[in-house]
Amino acid sequence: MTQTIIEISGVIVAILAVLAAAYKLVAPLLAAKTKNQEWQTASDKINGFVLAAEQIQGALKLDGVGKKAYVLDLAEKSGLKITADELDALIESAVKVLDF
Repeated sequence: MTQTIIEISGVIVAILAVLAAAYKLVAPLLAAKTKNQEWQTASDKINGFVLAAEQIQGALKLDGVGKKAYVLDLAEKSGLKITADELDALIESAVKVLDF
């Protein structure tokens, strides 16, 4: 009886070890996938905001600084969870795409 309990305990410990190892492998992959999805969502939103600023610049009499302020305001209201540097990079990227 005691031997059986020891064997079952050994199997349970082995299963837990395998699950822990699997978690260590899978967790970073899931985190990276989530970050990529968040980045793509942020990029899509910023592209739309920059396009909107370009389209309304005449009606609101916006210059380059005004358009960027408009985009920054939209980005803040949208709740994007990116750094200021990432936001600037996305805005610059969207502007360059529109200039082509």
